[in-house]
Amino acid sequence: MKITGSVKIHKSDGVTREALGVKVMDNGSLAVWDKKTSGEPDILVSEDKWERVERDGHSWRQTSSQAILEEARERDDVDADDVAKFL
Repeated sequence: MKITGSVKIHKSDGVTREALGVKVMDNGSLAVWDKKTSGEPDILVSEDKWERVERDGHSWRQTSSQAILEEARERDDVDADDVAKFL
């Protein structure tokens, strides 16, 4: 899925940058378009270099199933066993 519009990428080093479009690849990396072209992406970002992509109040977070289970175990309002069934 390619996300276009006013897109912000929150990098793992704390820097936030804007882009015209991004696509979350199957391996967790990001393809980033900085210019108005429909061809190849301008930048490829490895999965460990970004945390979140945001557009119009919606966000897509880089995470793993292990991180989701860990967070579920730490929370009082979530049953970790129920979460594990969905992963």
